[in-house]
Amino acid sequence: TPIDAGIIFTWNGKNAAGTDLSGPVTLIVRVYDAAGNFAEDRTFITVDRTPPVVTIASPPPPAVNPNFEFSRHVRYAYTLSKRSYIDIDLYDVTDVKTRSVASRRRQPAALDTPHEDVWDIRSGAGPIVPEGDYRLRITAIDDGGKTGSAEFPIRIDLTPPTAAIYLSTPSPIRSAGLIPFVLSTSEELAADPAGGFVPPVLTYRPPSGAVQTLVLAPVSGSDRDWAGSIMVTADGDGRGE
Repeated sequence: TPIDAGIIFTWNGKNAAGTDLSGPVTLIVRVYDAAGNFAEDRTFITVDRTPPVVTIASPPPPAVNPNFEFSRHVRYAYTLSKRSYIDIDLYDVTDVKTRSVASRRRQPAALDTPHEDVWDIRSGAGPIVPEGDYRLRITAIDDGGKTGSAEFPIRIDLTPPTAAIYLSTPSPIRSAGLIPFVLSTSEELAADPAGGFVPPVLTYRPPSGAVQTLVLAPVSGSDRDWAGSIMVTADGDGRGE
């Protein structure tokens, strides 16, 4: 009896021995009539059992502050092993998802070019993420539903560092000359996108004249100490803050 609507077959991806197949496969369908005549057709498919791989190509600085020019955004890049949909989510230290950054975003596979992304430390148009330690997880979902993920740590830091100045000459200073000093901070300073750290700036006001500024230099072997010096003239001492 002719069947105009066709016949629907399902295949579980295994061979006759029950072994899972992977890679290029040829499906052959052969039909016979009552007299033993037959016809066949074939189609070519690829059985993909490999989940996508996400690799973090360039993680952001370890800490960000949305109120600071150089770190108010989280900038990062990643690569994919195949064309996938992307979920990007923020997790806290207890592995609870606290923010959804991106959901089911289609991302083509460009194996030789990292995908660059920027996050504004918010959830959509919502508030800034509270201060604390988090992990930003990138999950790739291929067309077959297989998943792969990668993540990196990120700290939202809204607490300003403390700083203390140590003079090489005890105050009050009564003689003219170059007075060296060291500024010590309670934590590492922000990273500059151009490389290194954003150096602290000292402002000081001589007895006469305009306020002066001085960019400090890092002390060798330390990431929290910065050196500088100011010139004290014979007619009075300079005041720094």
